[in-house]
Amino acid sequence: MRDFLNGEYSAFYFLEDNAVIGYALVRHTSKPLYLRQFFIDREYRQKKKGTQAFKMLLAHLNVETMDIDVLPWNTRGMSFWQNCGLKKPVFP
Repeated sequence: MRDFLNGEYSAFYFLEDNAVIGYALVRHTSKPLYLRQFFIDREYRQKKKGTQAFKMLLAHLNVETMDIDVLPWNTRGMSFWQNCGLKKPVFP
């Protein structure tokens, strides 16, 4: 993680009641920005916290879109990102 943060990436933390419930790791040197990691603590999943956090991240970064990678076998991940507005998966 240190190498990412000393390079092209920035970390953003999501808080609830002053407790960190998740984070995002974003490459800030690419256009569009690239979301490398997005994590919400298991206790806060299925409660719309991830969707709220992602929308807050977009607003904070003042962007409407970001590049992300989702492995095709990750059906829960695909479902989450589609709920966040992912329009069409692109597979390599």
